[in-house]
Amino acid sequence: MSMPDTQQSPLVADYLRRLDAAATGLPADRRSELVEGIREHLDSALEGADQSDDAQIRAVLDRLGSPEEIVAAAADGEPPLPQPYHGQPKAGAGALEIITVILLAIGGIILPVVGWFIGVALLWTSSRWTTRDKLIGTFVWPGGYLLPLGLGLISARVCTTVGGPDPVETCEGPGMPLWLGLPVAAVLFLAPLAVVGYLLTRARRSPAGAP
Repeated sequence: MSMPDTQQSPLVADYLRRLDAAATGLPADRRSELVEGIREHLDSALEGADQSDDAQIRAVLDRLGSPEEIVAAAADGEPPLPQPYHGQPKAGAGALEIITVILLAIGGIILPVVGWFIGVALLWTSSRWTTRDKLIGTFVWPGGYLLPLGLGLISARVCTTVGGPDPVETCEGPGMPLWLGLPVAAVLFLAPLAVVGYLLTRARRSPAGAP
């Protein structure tokens, strides 16, 4: 079975070369079966993974074990693949990932300013997202909903009415015309939501424990 995606990674190619070299002492048919089985296993385990993320690929290879360990197990008649890792690693957003995106969105409001930074710290220490995901989560809309809330307070136009026979209304603040305020408000509301949606989608697709 060919493996065009994983073969693009030098780490995988080197791993398979080491496996093939370590298995030279096995009978030819057993050696071929072993290498092909590992190749198919990696194809399944790395399906949908970011092939440019060496850390994510290295985590899958580490869980599989060294080529020498696999060959030794095969020589003793044991299954060539570690039993807990048959098939594709489990994916899905867990509780920590959900807490992370909540803090990125509204943490700055729940715990003024500090809450968002806690979310960023959880994002960067998580093994669920790639470096690109973490950069998007940090810099595309920093502060989450704290930013639009702050901009709204700064740009708000406050009006007061002074009573009397002829009430006079006085307004302070820059305000914003309706034709401009509505699209700006839509962007301010949807942008953090889009970042949250992106991170949750990526977390569901990424294998657990993959940096």
